[in-house]
Amino acid sequence: MDDATTEWRSDFLQTGTGAEPSFYLGKEWALNAFPTLSEVVLRLREEAPKAGEEGVDWQRRESRINVFLLACALSDTVDDYLHGVHFDFARAMKIVPEIQPAVRLIHFLLRIGRKARGLRLRDLHHWRELWGRAVEEFLEPAFTGDWAHTGALRASSARLVSLLDVDFPPGLRLRRPRVPGSFRKKDLTHHDVLALGRKFAGSFPNRERPLAVVGLRTAGSYFAPLLASYLRSEGYTDTRVVTVRPKAGIAPWENERLVDCRRRSGLARSARLASRARCSALPIRRCDS
Repeated sequence: MDDATTEWRSDFLQTGTGAEPSFYLGKEWALNAFPTLSEVVLRLREEAPKAGEEGVDWQRRESRINVFLLACALSDTVDDYLHGVHFDFARAMKIVPEIQPAVRLIHFLLRIGRKARGLRLRDLHHWRELWGRAVEEFLEPAFTGDWAHTGALRASSARLVSLLDVDFPPGLRLRRPRVPGSFRKKDLTHHDVLALGRKFAGSFPNRERPLAVVGLRTAGSYFAPLLASYLRSEGYTDTRVVTVRPKAGIAPWENERLVDCRRRSGLARSARLASRARCSALPIRRCDS
């Protein structure tokens, strides 16, 4: 291959019609739909710095979407790990009421176990709080700001990478993130979340009232932080994210955020999207069960 051909091939891959295959050939890891958490962390280290780089708009957009998906997959997996295993004996007690004394004893022992586990994982709890704030700081300039301004993105991307220097428990490192049904079945994207945010902002103009953005995991781990970031960019000054897995019950730290918002007469906004989106918010009345 002569020098002219080599130069033409290089230009073809960097610009024009060759740019797209060149870009995606470097991301063959995306074909793995079920990576372990360790692999997610590895890909985040690679993708996060690219989100704030100079370059073609569509390439930067793809890198930012990758960071969004990977970071929220990490959040969702850590949340489920922190929550632990949930046992529901309600159906069994309806069928065999005589087991109620034994079930009460089991619940008592489980509460002791959860408290001990919570103490053992307190460092991971603290890390998760820092990670959640860092993800929201990234999403605000990445999806709701001016794409031409990369300074805030570089800073927030660097913050994400710095938080990846953590020693996750072995059982967590080997977990595989769940696939959100909203992406797999309903073909929803971040554009739908931003559209929901615009509807909410038009319906609830009070920017000062406390707001809890509640996401139902798994999809809520992706939608809630993005919606909260959008609302913050629109001037909502007191916005917090809570994600829950309804069938697993509400964890104490999840309940604490809802109780705090309720105490201050806040609103709870669900980040759930259906085929026919509706924009609604409810005053938080009772979250102390």
